[in-house]
Amino acid sequence: MRESRRPRLILGILLLVAFSLVAIDLRADANGPLGGLKRMTGSVFGPLESGTSSLTSPLRGLIGSLTSGSANERRIADLEAEVARLRATGSSPDAVRRIAEIDDLLRMSQAGQYRMVVAQVIGVGSAQGFAHTVTIDAGEVDGLGVDMTVMAGGGLAGRVVSVSSTSAVVVLISDATNTVGGRLEGSGEIGFVSGTGSEFELEFKLLDPYGSLKPGDSVLTFGSKSGRPYVPGVPIGIITSVSGTPGQLTRQAKIRPFVNMSTLDLVAVVVEPPRENPRDSVLVPTAAPSGATSGVPTPGAPTSAAPSPSPGASGSASNSPVTASPNASTPPPATASPRPTSDGASAATESP
Repeated sequence: MRESRRPRLILGILLLVAFSLVAIDLRADANGPLGGLKRMTGSVFGPLESGTSSLTSPLRGLIGSLTSGSANERRIADLEAEVARLRATGSSPDAVRRIAEIDDLLRMSQAGQYRMVVAQVIGVGSAQGFAHTVTIDAGEVDGLGVDMTVMAGGGLAGRVVSVSSTSAVVVLISDATNTVGGRLEGSGEIGFVSGTGSEFELEFKLLDPYGSLKPGDSVLTFGSKSGRPYVPGVPIGIITSVSGTPGQLTRQAKIRPFVNMSTLDLVAVVVEPPRENPRDSVLVPTAAPSGATSGVPTPGAPTSAAPSPSPGASGSASNSPVTASPNASTPPPATASPRPTSDGASAATESP
C-alpha cells in the first residue's frame, strides 16, 4: 500500500513545484524579493530550453569563435570558407537564411559601431507581465544585463527585461505596453513609437504637430541616456500611413516594423553603445519595391557595397571581423561577433 502511494506523492510534489514556478514567473519583479528566485529558476531551466531547441545550427559555433584581436583574420577566413562550402554543396534554405541574418547583424554593428553579442531564440511566449516576449540563450556570463537593446536582422526587436546566468527574457517592441523614443530619418523630428499588440504594426506620435510626416519615411531609435534601454540609430520601421493634418495634436502615423517579430531566430544584444550617434548610417538605401516611394531605406536588404561607419566612430575595416554575404560577391565589414564580442565603444546619448 505504501509503495502504491509513493508515485502519487511524488507526482503531487512535482505539480506543486510547477504551479509555484508559474506563479513566480507571472508575479516576480526582477528587482523585487522574488527576483532572485526567478533568476535562479532561469539558470536551472534556461539550459534545458537551449538543449531542446531545434533551431541550433553548426554555423553558430563557427561564428561564435570570432573575437577581436590578431586571430581575427584566420577565423574570418574559416567563416568565409564555410560559407563558400555551403554555397557549393547547395545548402539548405535554413542555412542560407541564417547566413543572411548574421550578415545583416554584422553589417548593422559595423555601420552603427555597436558592440553586440549574438544569441539564439529558444522560447516564445508571455513573461514578466508582458504579452510579447522571447527567451534567448545568452545571459550574465555573456555580459548581458537588464535594459540592453536587442536587434534582429533589419532593425530593432526589443529590450532585455530579465537575465539569468545563461538566458535572458526580451520584451518585443510589438508589446502593447512598450514605448520607444523615435526619430525620423533625415529631418530628425522626434516622437514616440508604441506597440499595438500586433507583430506587423506600430504607432508613431510626433512631438511637433507641425513637423513633416509622410508615408515612406523611416523611423530610428532616438537613443536613451547611457544607451539604455535603447541605443541611438537603430532602424525601427517605415511609415505606411498618416492620420490628421499639420497642427493637430492627435496627429499620428502607422509604422510597419523592419523586423518580423513572428519569425525571430537569431538576435543581437548591444552590450556597449557607440561613442558617436550613428544617425542614419545603419539604414541601407536600396531600390524601392513597386508602388513604394523611390529610395526608401530598407534595412536588411543585401547590397554589394558595405555601409560607411559613422563619423568619429572607432574601429576600421582592417581589424574588424568580416563575413561573406550569400547575396553579394563582396563581403561587408562588421565589428560584431557572437558571444566573444567585437571591439566596441562607450555610451552616447542622442540630442534632438
